[in-house]
Amino acid sequence: MAAIDFGLVWLLNGRLPPLIAVSIAYFTAVCCHFLLNKMWVFQCRRDDYIKQLIQYFAVVIASWSTTIVIVHLCLSNFTTNVLIAKLYALPPATLVAFVLMQFFVFRKSHQSA
Repeated sequence: MAAIDFGLVWLLNGRLPPLIAVSIAYFTAVCCHFLLNKMWVFQCRRDDYIKQLIQYFAVVIASWSTTIVIVHLCLSNFTTNVLIAKLYALPPATLVAFVLMQFFVFRKSHQSA
C-alpha cells in the first residue's frame, strides 16, 4: 500500500497543498488495504460486515491522524519535502494500523463453534 500512498503523494505534490495530497493518497491506499487485508492477509471470515467497517474506519482515522500529526511536525520543524515527512510518518502509522487491525478489526469472531 505504500507504493499507492507514496505514488499518489508524488503525483499530487505541487498540485495540491501537502496535507490535502497526503490525505487523498492515504484514503485511496486505505481502500485497497481493507480489501487485501480482509481477503488475503488475515483471511477474515466474519459476517458482521457493518460492525467490521465501522471498526475499520475507526482504525483508519487513528492511523491517518498519526500520519497527519507526524507529517505536520516534520514539515514544521526540519524539512520542507512532503515525501521526506511522509517517510517519517510511515512506520508509526503502519504499526498503529497493523496492531489495531489484527486485534480489533480482523480478529476471529467471538462466536463459539
